[in-house]
Amino acid sequence: MKKDVHIGKLIKLKLSESNLSIADFAEAIHKTRTTVYDIFNRKSIDIDLLVTISEVLQFDFISYAYSNRSETSSPGTSNSYLIVKVVKECELEKEEPILFRCKLKT
Repeated sequence: MKKDVHIGKLIKLKLSESNLSIADFAEAIHKTRTTVYDIFNRKSIDIDLLVTISEVLQFDFISYAYSNRSETSSPGTSNSYLIVKVVKECELEKEEPILFRCKLKT
């Protein structure tokens, strides 16, 4: 992750930009309000929880945290991305497309 990204503060900011209350957000991520306030203070977070939070707030925290790294692309260069999400076969038809993207080194 970028060293200057405080994930808890970013989550708090994105929550404030949404129309969710703390209570609604806590319920949506299956946590207590106390845990939500704890999340706001975290500099790092479990990836499974971050995936859930990203889905609820509809913001790609992972791509944001890894963007602007020291790697830069030259003009006219295309980047390749692999998009993956693991789902149960019985839930496949209900699945919505693309939640996260990760740049592939080519």
